[in-house]
Amino acid sequence: FEGLPGEAVAVVNADDANVVGQASRFSGRRLTFGTAGEVRAEDVACKRVDASSFHLCTGGERLRVELPLGGRHNVQNALAALAESEGRLCTATIAFYKALGGGWGG
Repeated sequence: FEGLPGEAVAVVNADDANVVGQASRFSGRRLTFGTAGEVRAEDVACKRVDASSFHLCTGGERLRVELPLGGRHNVQNALAALAESEGRLCTATIAFYKALGGGWGG
């Protein structure tokens, strides 16, 4: 996190103690993702090689997501991407999700 300007937002994997420790030295805003992060997945299911499902929980919202990629590592990747967009796109994404009737993928 060295070299990040103070106005930056550091996206931090809350499931990695080393990353959390390094991020604690950053004086700007930190946004966490992972099992205990501000952007987190609950009820993760990876029952197929080519699909995962979970509930995305962020900002008081809980949304069902069907990811067309298998494995918990891809759920973590999706959480990281969503955390990165949290300040700019997540509100619009949630509104779009609700407009679709509350479901993605399938």
